[in-house]
Amino acid sequence: ELAFAESRELESVTIPQTVTRIGTRAFELCTSLTGVDIPDSVTEVGRAAFYYCTALKSVRLPGQLKHIPDYMFYMCTSLANVLPPEELTEIGAYAFSCCKIENFVFSEGLWRIGDYSFEGCEISSVSIPDSCYYIGNWAFYNCKALTDAHLGRGLT
Repeated sequence: ELAFAESRELESVTIPQTVTRIGTRAFELCTSLTGVDIPDSVTEVGRAAFYYCTALKSVRLPGQLKHIPDYMFYMCTSLANVLPPEELTEIGAYAFSCCKIENFVFSEGLWRIGDYSFEGCEISSVSIPDSCYYIGNWAFYNCKALTDAHLGRGLT
């Protein structure tokens, strides 16, 4: 919890393979952090782990991460590149709200996209897999570049 919160001069971080969990708000307000490669050993990330990391531009998420928690990258206004995990099943509320994300691959197995999860992003196209049965309120609100949406058969 809050391990490096408000470390405003922190520019980069190397997370060792021995780490399995990143705590809640661990890097909150690390406004100079530009990139992070989360190792595959990490299977759980706490809520708002990278909240307001405004210089963060790219993230590689571990392949076995199943849940992107609420507010994980909220207000990471420079974040444009995210390599999502292959086993992702759930995206929490406000997870990528107000980021610059242009492309996000929604893999089969995803079943839930939370409220406001991509609000204000620069995504131009979305393809929701058949496995997804829930898209939250305002999930793609104010995505001004969004011109193409393919919805899977799981939605009712």
